[in-house]
Amino acid sequence: LSTDEPLWCGDDHTVTLSPSTLQMLTDCPLRWLLERHGGSDARDVRSAIGSLLHALVADQGKTESQMLNDLEKVWEKLPFDAEWHSENELDRHRLMLATFAEWRAKSRNELTEVGTEVDVAGEVCPSGDGPGVRVRGRLDRLERDSEGRLVVVDVKTGKSPVTKDEAQRHAQLAMYQLAIAEGLRPQGEEPGGGLLVYLGKTSGGRAAELGGQLGEDQLL
Repeated sequence: LSTDEPLWCGDDHTVTLSPSTLQMLTDCPLRWLLERHGGSDARDVRSAIGSLLHALVADQGKTESQMLNDLEKVWEKLPFDAEWHSENELDRHRLMLATFAEWRAKSRNELTEVGTEVDVAGEVCPSGDGPGVRVRGRLDRLERDSEGRLVVVDVKTGKSPVTKDEAQRHAQLAMYQLAIAEGLRPQGEEPGGGLLVYLGKTSGGRAAELGGQLGEDQLL
């Protein structure tokens, strides 16, 4: 029911946000509102495929051939409406797994894997006044760069990457970097930037990689 009552009273209230939810709220408040109140289809095959691909690339010990084999075992159980669509999507996702395997191998000169599917939870106070913010989310990958800083990596399966400017202002990456700077992960407190790795869009034959390190003023 509609009401004029405020969502909270006083500055001691704590708001719980996930970085992905914050990104959706930043991109499209209407979509955020609708999906937060049941306006999404849990049976969407795209969501199922996205979850499957993320699960496959999160397994640290899997080789490319093992990931491809696991993908094909599960694929026939997915609820596609047409066989041609299933075959086209299978080919596309095979290519994405190969792209990820190549990115993982070539990025080892710059990054060292700390963990995958890393939980981040805790309270941050970015502005020092107003309600606190409790961060609750899960990182696709947490890496360490050559200077020992923690790098946030978000694996994307979409076909349309954001622009370079949008990546620099990416709310999801910024929130994870803020969480690191606030000491919410035991591996370190110095953020080394964030990366969006698009497996469905290649650049020069490699995964499209966007992002960078946010300054302290941007994190705050």
